[in-house]
Amino acid sequence: AEKSQEREQKTTALYMIGESQFQKGDWLNAIKTFTSLDIQSLSREEQREGLYKTGYAYYKLNQKRGAVEAWEKLLSLYPDLQGKRQLLLALGDSYQSLGKCREAVDKYQPLVEGNEKDDLRYEALLRLSYCYQQIGQREDSLAMLKRLNNEKPSAETSLQMGLLLYQKGEHKLALEPFKTAGESLNSSLAAEATFGLAEAYYSLGEYAKASETLQSLISRFPTENLWLELAYSRLGGLYEMEEKWASALEVYKNVLDLSKDEKLLSKARESIERIQNYLKASSQK
Repeated sequence: AEKSQEREQKTTALYMIGESQFQKGDWLNAIKTFTSLDIQSLSREEQREGLYKTGYAYYKLNQKRGAVEAWEKLLSLYPDLQGKRQLLLALGDSYQSLGKCREAVDKYQPLVEGNEKDDLRYEALLRLSYCYQQIGQREDSLAMLKRLNNEKPSAETSLQMGLLLYQKGEHKLALEPFKTAGESLNSSLAAEATFGLAEAYYSLGEYAKASETLQSLISRFPTENLWLELAYSRLGGLYEMEEKWASALEVYKNVLDLSKDEKLLSKARESIERIQNYLKASSQK
């Protein structure tokens, strides 16, 4: 009994060292301390906290396999754990980071099945949409986005719906979500949605609307270089279709000034050379 009491005291003291390391953000040493503990000598509360904090420390170190192992053990020992919903989301995120989307789905799914209308539910719906898309279940992915948009509409959800519908070839259905997201106060998100809208119009053969949308993007988002260079490149092609050679040359030169993407730069150089050769040949006739 005396030895058992002494062992418990040592374990408790070691647990307190691990707790101190954890609070200081000394993740690696906290893991070493918590994993060296004699579990049988810990109280149930200390067992729960030790396993949770071990997983969290692994998570902070971006060692998701360690996080998964610790948290799965925690759930197996304490299936009715307080804070289980938060843990399921973190577990799903860890599996997703490991490229295990089916396992992530299993963790996210319980969060959207209950009646709780909280941020955990909305985050899980968004993550489920992504995971379903990764494993090729686009209809399920779209269903999650529609549920999320019905329960908590947002520009990000609208953008994701537009992108998914576009990828499915549902270009006409993608228009409205892209328009909604394009009104966002987040300029990067709105610029991406506006470019998506232009691409949808282009795919529908509505070239005038595509051109108008790209010009709007250029005017509204002068600092969003990623989408600007794509817009200039696509607009150049549209101007070529209309034989607006001077306008095409101008936007392709803007690509050369803005872009660092070798594919876009190469395309712009080739297009400029092709147009200049055409104009030169035409002037000699």
